[in-house]
Parts: sequence; C-alpha cells; structure tokens
Amino acid sequence: MTANDSNSAESENPVSQRENDRIHPTAHDPELVRIARFAYAAAGAVTRQDLAAETGLALTEIDERLDQLEAEGYADLIGERGRQAVLLTTRGEWLAQEGNDERR
Repeated sequence: MTANDSNSAESENPVSQRENDRIHPTAHDPELVRIARFAYAAAGAVTRQDLAAETGLALTEIDERLDQLEAEGYADLIGERGRQAVLLTTRGEWLAQEGNDERR
C-alpha cells in the first residue's frame, strides 16, 4: 500500500518544466541572440574578436555577454580569456535557431 504525500502541493502551472527551460529572458536580448547565431553559423570556430567584428560591440561588451551566455547554460567558453573559443550548448543552439522568434 502506498501512502499519499500530503506535503506536496499540486501545481497550478500547466506549462511543463521543459518548456520553461526554453523560454528565458536572454532570448529577448537581440545582441545575445546575434552572438549565438554567429557562433552557430561558425560551428564553434569563433572567437571574441570575431564576435566584436561581426556585432560592432567592444571587446569588454563581448566578454560580458559571453559570460552571461555561459552562466545561463547557452555556451561553453574554452581556453584562456581573450583567446576563448565559443561552443554553443544544446540550449545555445536553440537560442541561435529560435532566438527572439515570436512563434514560441
């Protein structure tokens, strides 16, 4: 016989957790989406200098945005700062493909 867990509350949120993982404020930041799209198109062979040239952002801004992408699980930064390669995670690839697309 299995006892009911009286300490757990039933969720009123009809959206699955998996869908919540996909929708994130980063997806509404056009510069982060642009960086993700450029990294996706380059298939991992992109550096911060490449991103600065593509976006017109200063290297310090690129560093901040790359740190944000990494912290939020969209990218892995490989190597020493200043010479890092940007590798998108599965979430990062979704961001590059879907980004700020309103069809979500």
